[in-house]
Amino acid sequence: MRVALTRVGWARRKKSAANRAIEYSIALEALLSDGRTEMTHKISTRAAIILGENADERVNYRKLIKSLYTLRSKAVHGSVVNEIG
Repeated sequence: MRVALTRVGWARRKKSAANRAIEYSIALEALLSDGRTEMTHKISTRAAIILGENADERVNYRKLIKSLYTLRSKAVHGSVVNEIG
């Protein structure tokens, strides 16, 4: 829990979307990962189950988390990342 809260705090202070995505994804991994394969799938599904109150919300949260991981992946692997709202 401490790692996740620390990373959320760091993410809130980052200026670029890429760096925020990296920090938020680390926070999610600290909370929801079992350290094995299919990390994006597992974390996005687990987060959606926790956050969504119904099936539609869960689908939307899952898409949001997957988008975060796409942004994180681009940033980590050196692609240009445009700022997001």
